[in-house]
Amino acid sequence: MMALVCATPLLARGEADEPIAKSPVESLLDAFAQHGDADRAGNEAGQWLAEVALTRRTGDLAAFADAGYAAGLVALLDDPKVAEPAAWLARLRARPVAARELAFLFDPHGDDAARVLGVFGQLDDAFGADLDAFPGLAAALCVVHDRDIERRVNENQVRATDPVALFRFFRDHEKQMLFGMRDVPGALLVWVVDSTASIEEMRWALDNHAGDRAVGRRFFDIRYDYAHFRNGAPKRVTVEGFSLPNILQYGGVCADQAYYAVQVGKAIGVPAAYTIGRGGDVSHAWVGYFEQQGRGRGGWNFNEGRYASYQGVRGVTEHPQTGKWVDDSFVSVLAEAITLPPTQRYAASAMVRAATLLGSIADQPDGQAMLDALVEASSRPAVRSASLDDRLGLIEAGLRIDVGLAEGWLRVAELAEGGRLSTAQQRKWSQSLVRLCGQRYPDFMVTVLRPILGSVDDVAEQSRQWAQAMRQVRGRNDLSAEILMIQGGLWEHAGDLRRAADYYEDIVRRFANGGPYVLQALERFEQLLTDAGRPERVVVLYREAFRELDVPQRMAADFARQSNYFRVGSRYVEKLREAGDTRTAEKIAAKIQQQTGLAAGG
Repeated sequence: MMALVCATPLLARGEADEPIAKSPVESLLDAFAQHGDADRAGNEAGQWLAEVALTRRTGDLAAFADAGYAAGLVALLDDPKVAEPAAWLARLRARPVAARELAFLFDPHGDDAARVLGVFGQLDDAFGADLDAFPGLAAALCVVHDRDIERRVNENQVRATDPVALFRFFRDHEKQMLFGMRDVPGALLVWVVDSTASIEEMRWALDNHAGDRAVGRRFFDIRYDYAHFRNGAPKRVTVEGFSLPNILQYGGVCADQAYYAVQVGKAIGVPAAYTIGRGGDVSHAWVGYFEQQGRGRGGWNFNEGRYASYQGVRGVTEHPQTGKWVDDSFVSVLAEAITLPPTQRYAASAMVRAATLLGSIADQPDGQAMLDALVEASSRPAVRSASLDDRLGLIEAGLRIDVGLAEGWLRVAELAEGGRLSTAQQRKWSQSLVRLCGQRYPDFMVTVLRPILGSVDDVAEQSRQWAQAMRQVRGRNDLSAEILMIQGGLWEHAGDLRRAADYYEDIVRRFANGGPYVLQALERFEQLLTDAGRPERVVVLYREAFRELDVPQRMAADFARQSNYFRVGSRYVEKLREAGDTRTAEKIAAKIQQQTGLAAGG
């Protein structure tokens, strides 16, 4: 697992006058094949990556890419659940292009190494050398299908298709795929190979939609089932059988519309994501899909099916590789790497991983001696140390190559959260994040800024920097409200309750319809008023908030119950009753029931 236990030379360098015939990668993997000890190979791969990090300039992309490949490949095999790692090594080395893509895509902290290799073996048995012709496809299938994929689309259950059948489908129809399949990175193709449509449905979608450059618009091809939305009647598509042709024929609600567009996208080779968010009325599903944006560039579009009231709402989607829900901005940053050659992608990732490795070695009691020995055993002088500044420099070099390399930004965030960054370093990285990611990826910026700015001890300075970041999220009500919640919490924790209340009140007045933050703001504001001995102001607070809320459109009870109008209104009714104003409480409750069909405050 790359835990260095010694600093002996890791590669057979030969006699002084004997030239080395093999590359370092081949020498290391040959040695692994001979001794078959995955722990030893992991130690040797870690030594090599550390040596490259200490002795190679960041312009030596091939050296970083090779060392990162060796470390990633050995990490895949260095798992107690992997039987006969040397035998797997032989199979992987026989498919070197696919193996390299897999080595960088594999996540030892989240992927099941044994099952990843199991999928690789199935694909290798079925397709052999074709894996090297479609390396991103092969790698993506391995890391996505190392777990059982089952999802619910409201009341309907869907399951992923067999990875061998998926590889065959995409290989056989490669020329019909919008972006092809041969040169697309695996990190992007994970959003294609998690299809839960059957192969028959995928063929149907390909026949009807091949070449569609705006697949997200297929969301609107699906007739909305208003009988279900307004009255709760059973959906016709569920009664007739949940499938892509039936969704098109019988319609559905937003979840079905989004599912249809996403699955059509995957079937024609377009990375697509089923995305959900919560606005001021109800939860909603929409579409994210990868589209061409100018010559040689691409980007994610998360706007199709995202109605006007949801334009200012953060969306989340299930990551196919991890199964965890992530902000759509974490998906969007992948677009930065789509036009990069593989060596650049690999080198950028290796630089970030090397920086992390140097830090883990330096933190060991004899870490510096180990690092010195690595440099001494090398034929090259040191060009950097394992100091925090130099490690941050490596991460920065990787992000210069690929600004969308999320692991680089997240590593800086971890260092900040652990109190490792100086004030100057914190300021530099927060400014870089706002400058490079603020306009295109505001959700990502806010998420990563949380731990970075959280390391600032001066409350006024932290609040000021959040105010600067807020300028980048104009038009995003959810992010604006989130930042105001953070600022309110800062001042509340610092004991300045009046200033904290100002931030919470700002959310209530300006962003009551911008997602769920108004509920949190009301809760905190109410507590502050109670603690201050002013409970009579609580009713006034809820009255003012309720006035700001939009009345939801006519909808079934299950939908109306989610709305801010109903949830805040119910609390308002409760507060009126607690205050003894039953007449007003019943009047407001009757109004809410007339608008939503639900009894409020009961």
